[in-house]
Amino acid sequence: MAAFTAGMNDDLNTPRAIAGVFSIVKAAEQLSKKDLLIGGVAELVVNTLDNLDSVLGIFYKPTGFEVVKEKKEEILSIDELTEEVRAMILQRQSAKESKNWEEADAIRDKLQVQGYIIVDQAQGELQVKRLA
Repeated sequence: MAAFTAGMNDDLNTPRAIAGVFSIVKAAEQLSKKDLLIGGVAELVVNTLDNLDSVLGIFYKPTGFEVVKEKKEEILSIDELTEEVRAMILQRQSAKESKNWEEADAIRDKLQVQGYIIVDQAQGELQVKRLA
């Protein structure tokens, strides 16, 4: 951002400003290759590029390529779950107690497809999260 601002402040030195934009894009690409372009970092990159674009107006945003906001997780109590989900959690706990890891993992995966994340905690306690 500093290189962009310096270029624009230098008598509208757009080649220098564009070089600043490409340095941000290059850094974002490197983070993406390492699977580090997530959450707040991704949002910062997008917001920075949007901010720079508000000055230059050079980025084209085709329909269907909008940035998708990360889903937030909410922690649920057992009482907030449907009977079906509660039954699946009990089946998973039973499978784990029987050391049937394949069945426990399969149930966990089914719950995840339905939007529930099961977090095993100390002393056998569970935390159930739902993507909102």
